Amino acid sequence: MAEPIFETERLIAHRINESHEALFRTIYSDGELMHFIADPLGDNRLDKAWRLTLKQNQSIPHQRLTLVISEKSTSVEIGLGGLDWRTNAPQLANMGCMLVKKSHNKGYAAEFLKRLIEYSYTDLQINKLYSTSDVKNIQSYQLMKKLGYSPQDANSDRFYYWPVFTKV
Repeated sequence: MAEPIFETERLIAHRINESHEALFRTIYSDGELMHFIADPLGDNRLDKAWRLTLKQNQSIPHQRLTLVISEKSTSVEIGLGGLDWRTNAPQLANMGCMLVKKSHNKGYAAEFLKRLIEYSYTDLQINKLYSTSDVKNIQSYQLMKKLGYSPQDANSDRFYYWPVFTKV
């Protein structure tokens, strides 16, 4: 396992690398997991998305930070999460995570995102984070509310925009 980027009580997050291709393919080809995000990716699009993810994770300045989320007690990889930077605003990033189905409803997403927020402000000097979610995605809505955030608006009745907070 690669050097951890950060840890929580139950999770370890480390940077994605070539050894995580199977997890990436499992998540991005799963119709149920992708339901509120985009159409699941077929083999051709998976190949391109995988290569692009690896490339963007190595870019300076950062374009993307994709982290593999593992259970600390078992070392089992349970999902992906991280940040996407906007090229015109390097101190602004979009955050998110997706977990394999067997890891849902265990509080892992909230635990990961809380720590990702801390890491973003303290280690990456990001000034503002946000997230977006489909208005029909009740789980994402409940997660963000659990983290203490409220949607700023719904964009064309399709997405919630969740401004997380600005570093003071």
